[in-house]
Amino acid sequence: MKRSPAAVDRRLLALLAAAREGDLASRTNLNSWLREDAFARERLARLLVDEQALHNRLRDEQLIALLDDSTLPFATAPAAPAAAGRTARAWWTWAAAAAVALGFFSLAVFRLLPSSAAASPEPLPVAVLQNQAEATWRGAPIPDGTALLAGSLALESGIVALEFNNGARVIIEGPAEFDILSDDHVFFHSGRLSAEVPPPAQGFTISTPTMRVVDLGTRFGLSISPDGTGLVRVDKGEVEIHKNQTQRNLKEGEALAFDRSGEIEPSLFPDSLVPSEDDLRERLAIADSLRKRRWNESFTRISQDSAALLACNFSPEHPADRTIINLAAKSAVSRSISLVGASWSEGRWPGKSAVEFSGTGDRLRLDAQGYHQRLTMICWTRVDNLPNEYNGLLMPNGYRAGSVQWMLRRDGYLRFSMVNGLDSPGTPEGWDRVIIAPAIAPTDLGRWVFLATTYDSITGRVIHYRNGSAVGEGRLERPLPAHLGSMGVGNWAGGSIPSPSDKSPKPKSFYRNLVGRIDELAVLSRVLTPDEVRAYYEAGRP
Repeated sequence: MKRSPAAVDRRLLALLAAAREGDLASRTNLNSWLREDAFARERLARLLVDEQALHNRLRDEQLIALLDDSTLPFATAPAAPAAAGRTARAWWTWAAAAAVALGFFSLAVFRLLPSSAAASPEPLPVAVLQNQAEATWRGAPIPDGTALLAGSLALESGIVALEFNNGARVIIEGPAEFDILSDDHVFFHSGRLSAEVPPPAQGFTISTPTMRVVDLGTRFGLSISPDGTGLVRVDKGEVEIHKNQTQRNLKEGEALAFDRSGEIEPSLFPDSLVPSEDDLRERLAIADSLRKRRWNESFTRISQDSAALLACNFSPEHPADRTIINLAAKSAVSRSISLVGASWSEGRWPGKSAVEFSGTGDRLRLDAQGYHQRLTMICWTRVDNLPNEYNGLLMPNGYRAGSVQWMLRRDGYLRFSMVNGLDSPGTPEGWDRVIIAPAIAPTDLGRWVFLATTYDSITGRVIHYRNGSAVGEGRLERPLPAHLGSMGVGNWAGGSIPSPSDKSPKPKSFYRNLVGRIDELAVLSRVLTPDEVRAYYEAGRP
């Protein structure tokens, strides 16, 4: 009969609470139970890995040692003894925090810890998601290049490569569930992986519910089924296998099988059971081909849309080209867009081009005429820095009633504003209210992000999107049809380097140049629906 995780957790907490009060029988029962029951060890491990900071605190105060550290697959050597009063307090903290883990651990844990722990610095990333092919994550997608914190992840399908801060590289094939504990420790519940561990990363550890695999600077593979059975093989070098209080070494070419109780025996281990670098490269190539085809089809639909005013895929015929072609088939907007100062660079995947903006005079210049009741602005951008109070995406070079500004603020908020025609655009009174939404976080710098904003002058409604999802909206007080004229992409007409003869100092807000890249830009005279925005993002995401 399958046991209830909640019931096991409650029994664990009861024994822990009794042990905290000095009940030696409870402590003995707890240790015996953990030694014999892999499921109990797994449940206790899950309580711990939900909050890495608490896990580290337990180790620092020798609390795991009180449970006979060999019973836990991730336990390390005991630390120096702690004062009795401090240990008792931490026991209570741990028991209470573990209880919270049953329902809302991550939300409430900092209320349970002492104030010094709650005030600790922001956690630092311990790994990077380097590559992925056809990857589907439980929850939100995780883009390539994402810096990963300690925590739990579930890869439902596909193959990914993680690179840890200590230099270890791990390829994981889904379905897989695992907890990143630190830059040298992963708790692997199920799935298939291969790990390449260079000498500086020696000691890199993969824990399972029944044992630990400690790498001695080598290459090994691991496969675990959801029922807890699995195989481990060493392709090069040597690893240590730790189970309870025993240790055995596994050398190059050797493999062993283990069951849910942790019993192990020699075994064969076919290459097909674990993902390899060749598997990753092959699937990346297939995924790249499919991605390009999906994107081309999606971009073609946008460029052929009767409402498309601007559609640029940033694909020059020659690296020396200084113009970009507007591919909006039915648009009256000029077909030629000039690069001023900006240069060609790599786009959001290998082989795709982008325009890079770095100097205060870099921009694209285009001429778009007319007034439009509705507007959708879309771009893929990689922001490297936000040095200015305002950083331009699409900016008017001249101002009249209905002129729009589309910018990023220094704090990463996406900003839409419109000249109201009631006063000079050089004064705050000359602008309608500003609509903002969070778009670029500090962790997004140097990564590709999809931004879109829609505007409807009939209702005055403005909606901002980030990576296909709405992140904020608002309404203008005096909505007007949007005016497009002479425009700057990545800058504005005034934001260039002052000439040596210019003696008047420029305020910081004068500079609005983007520092980063753009590799796709579209403007339509209609409002895309949320589903259309999401589909366009999905078709083009890296």
